[in-house]
Amino acid sequence: MTEESLEHECFGGTYKVKNYEGVAYSEVRHRYWNGYMLFYEAMDCSKKPAADSVASRESSESDVSSHSADERGSSGRLSQLEALVRKGDRKGLFADKIPGRIQKMLYEDNLRFMINRSKYRQEYYSFVRDIVSCNMRYNTAPQLTLPSVQLAVNYLFNTYLHLKASLRTDLNQWREIMETLMKNSPEACDWLIKYLSSEDGSKYLCPLLLECPDFQVREFFFALLVHVFKGFADHIHSLEHPAANSLLHRLLCFFDKEVVDNCKTSVQFMQFFSELLTVKYDLFAGMLLRQGAFDYMCRFLLGPGSSALPSPGDSLMETNVDTGIQESTQVFTGRRWSSQQSRDFQVLHTLLYQLVLSSSVVPYQSSTECVHPPVPSSLLGHYSEEHLFPMPKSMEAALFGADSQKFAREVVWTSREQPESFVLNGQLVSYCSWCNPQFSFLVITEIQNQLVSAPANELRGMFSLLLQLLCLEDCLQMERIKRAVDGASAHSVLAIIKTFSTTDSRRAYQCIKFLVSLSSKSPAAKNFLHEQSERWQWAVSWLRTKMADTYSNHFSHMSNETTSSKLFQRTFSAKDTLAEADAMLTQLEAQERNVQENKLSPKQHQRQPPLLEQQQQPQQQSQQQQDVVVVDQNSSNVPTTNRNTDEQDFEGVDD
Repeated sequence: MTEESLEHECFGGTYKVKNYEGVAYSEVRHRYWNGYMLFYEAMDCSKKPAADSVASRESSESDVSSHSADERGSSGRLSQLEALVRKGDRKGLFADKIPGRIQKMLYEDNLRFMINRSKYRQEYYSFVRDIVSCNMRYNTAPQLTLPSVQLAVNYLFNTYLHLKASLRTDLNQWREIMETLMKNSPEACDWLIKYLSSEDGSKYLCPLLLECPDFQVREFFFALLVHVFKGFADHIHSLEHPAANSLLHRLLCFFDKEVVDNCKTSVQFMQFFSELLTVKYDLFAGMLLRQGAFDYMCRFLLGPGSSALPSPGDSLMETNVDTGIQESTQVFTGRRWSSQQSRDFQVLHTLLYQLVLSSSVVPYQSSTECVHPPVPSSLLGHYSEEHLFPMPKSMEAALFGADSQKFAREVVWTSREQPESFVLNGQLVSYCSWCNPQFSFLVITEIQNQLVSAPANELRGMFSLLLQLLCLEDCLQMERIKRAVDGASAHSVLAIIKTFSTTDSRRAYQCIKFLVSLSSKSPAAKNFLHEQSERWQWAVSWLRTKMADTYSNHFSHMSNETTSSKLFQRTFSAKDTLAEADAMLTQLEAQERNVQENKLSPKQHQRQPPLLEQQQQPQQQSQQQQDVVVVDQNSSNVPTTNRNTDEQDFEGVDD
């Protein structure tokens, strides 16, 4: 700011504007802007200054110029300017007063500045915190707790949580204070629930829990809500509390729009509902089910509407439960959220499954093949069967009604994208599939579709889910095993081995490994594979050939289940899988020999050669079988050779 610009901006007056349109004269204009310099001094206007004080002031003003520049400094310049202003005031140079409108505006601005300067200082933060926390030390005055909570809520919601992160240095202390107040005072807890459910308090829910970009603020408000409902569970514990139900309903309504618009910052919002079930499962599970929580969450996750439009060209095999025939139908394969977004909603998946596990599925067990056994306690979780809640209509439609295919597909996709969640997914699928053929076969169909279309390095979670479903010991176990392992669909496990044996060997290997694991855990599955001996023997021979044909003689450290390559890797796991499969074949052959021996007539037993001939005959047959190659009728390129010869070749590769 120079003297010329200061005069131009603050002193008013007139100025000339040149005309560039060929006119010879210039235009004179008035400056309508000006500036005021305000100087404040505390003085008593009712008393006139004494004569000696005026004389001393005049003498000091005359001596201003006598001081040297080095002694004055910055304070000397201000005092010199002050002396000039006072001198001009005595001479009447500043007779015109500031307009009343401007003077009032300046007064309000200065007052606001003084208030804000005091409000946004660390001393003020500590002062309010000390006032709120001091009442916690005195148990003799519980009536002071409620005013402390009211002061804390208004201060936190309107001032403290709006500060910059660098100024919120005692946020953890505030969290401990609010937790203690909610824990010790039922009145304060009840007031805060009513306040947040009212029109005045509900306006803070979405900005502080969803829309706020600061993670610390969302985390603090999430913890505050949890402490409030924890105090509600300890002190009130009522399903019929109107304010608590109203607050939960307001929060659940955010799933329709606010959570969709702020899905990136919705983690704390979803964690709040999950944390409620850990606080008091029976109380809050009942409240959430009564408020339609499953409907809100499922609509957010799967999209609105009960039916989805088919996508042209997407043809999948779907099982007709009544006829038992696999039918090709056009189905919708799209999802509302991407795979990355779905991973962020893992808390919501867990919450949905917990609500399902707290509802009874006994009325929907539609199998008529046997008397319905009770649901195993390992599938019930927190409840016994007689304490389960009735299933809401929205949950019934999602599991066993119009939306069942979308829900089953979402469960399978979750197992594919989040393999670590297969335990809870398996518990949900097993619980809903208990004596229920419709849901069982629907999940099996969705898993089979994924086994064919998903990348080979994303099959682990789906195999884990299918394994847990097929090991479910109810009246439908054998039917599930037949449909999954060797059903009429071209997507059965044995069919996948045959189809992908030449194009995607890692996928075929994982199917064989799955069947070996299934046989070791389920006797029913093991017996079924014995019935399918030809196809199972072909699969084992194919794996033996792949192990022998591997170019490297060393075992690879790359996994056949996690790498993205389609080339089969010779690993220790594959060696163990082959050994277990060979052991199963050996047991199968022994059982077949026993069956054949039991079918021999007594005359055939008498015609058996002597013992020496019996010992020599197998040796001759084995010598002949070494040069014989038995080709399976279903395969044109994978021979089934003598097992002893293959084992020698396999040992040579290991060396």
